[in-house]
Amino acid sequence: MSQQRAIIYGGRGGLGCVIVKHFKQKGWWVCSIDINANDEADTNILVNPNDTWLEQEKHVCSTMIGILAESKVEAIINMAGQSNFYTVPNLYFCPKIQLWFHEKFAENIPGGW
Repeated sequence: MSQQRAIIYGGRGGLGCVIVKHFKQKGWWVCSIDINANDEADTNILVNPNDTWLEQEKHVCSTMIGILAESKVEAIINMAGQSNFYTVPNLYFCPKIQLWFHEKFAENIPGGW
C-alpha cells in the first residue's frame, strides 16, 4: 500500500503545526502550504501574502501538480487564518469582513444574498 498523503493549507500556523505533526507521527506524507515553511512537513509550498488570491491559487496549483504528478491525496485540510482582519486600526476591516462572509457563507444561504 502506498503512503497516505495530506495537504495542510495553513500548515505553519498554531493549529496547522499540530495537524502536520499529527499526520507525520501517523506516517503520512504531508505538504504544508503557508507563507512560512514547516520543517516537519515533507514538502512546503510557500505563498506570497502580497499576491492576490488568484495569483496564490495559480502558484499553489502549478507547484502541486509538479509535486504530486499522478499521486492522489487522502486529506486536504484548510487551517489558513486571516488574523490580519483583526488588526486595529485597519481601514479595510469592514470590506474584508464583508468579502470573507460572502466567500464563506453567502452561497449557502437560501435565496442568495
